[in-house]
Amino acid sequence: MNNASLSGLSAIIAGQPIYTASKFAVVGLTRSVALEVAAKGVRVNAVCPAIIETEMTEGLRQNNELRVNFKNSWNFCLSKYTQVENLHRASSVPGVL
Repeated sequence: MNNASLSGLSAIIAGQPIYTASKFAVVGLTRSVALEVAAKGVRVNAVCPAIIETEMTEGLRQNNELRVNFKNSWNFCLSKYTQVENLHRASSVPGVL
């Protein structure tokens, strides 16, 4: 299980090329390893949450333009944010069914 981000699936946050590239790398690694071990019945996945509620993301969470970009790119509204302590529960991650 790897921890990536929606930014690893689509570049939607301007000004963060290194973060986005690193998350694309995690997604690529996950897919590559999954292909490598699939014949042995091993599953490899990556969690790709949107914005996790931390001090580091405070500025992003206040950015209305970013909310619009997420809505347009992923067809869901960021009405709530994932909290770190709930990341292990899929039901607590916005956009996960």
